[in-house]
Amino acid sequence: MCSSDLATGKCVALVVGNSNHTAFITLGSNPRNDAADSNRALQGFGFSVTTRKDATRRDLNSALANFGRAASRSEAVLFCFAGQGIQIRSNKFLMLVNATAESKIVLLDEGVSLSPFLHEMKGRSAVKFAPPS
Repeated sequence: MCSSDLATGKCVALVVGNSNHTAFITLGSNPRNDAADSNRALQGFGFSVTTRKDATRRDLNSALANFGRAASRSEAVLFCFAGQGIQIRSNKFLMLVNATAESKIVLLDEGVSLSPFLHEMKGRSAVKFAPPS
């Protein structure tokens, strides 16, 4: 359990649930519901949680930047993404609700690469991260 004093920010989480993709197979409301459930559960464990639903590129980049700053002052961090993602070679991309998926090049531009985020998080002494395989 994290400190019950959320003002200390000792445990922070970013939860994203993207359901309404315009160019991918619909996932129904599952990702949004997963985000809401995760939010409640994490708050129950004492995490200060930021939740984004149906995030655009600007939404997600802003949330990731804020989360990175909060993580630097935290003892425990958690990032949860429910929605569409792709992997091209060893690079992982989170797909946003307004992505068009017109081509591989467009996908690379429209997705948010996890590489810079993972690199930054791995440098945090308080963070232990196991990327998905």
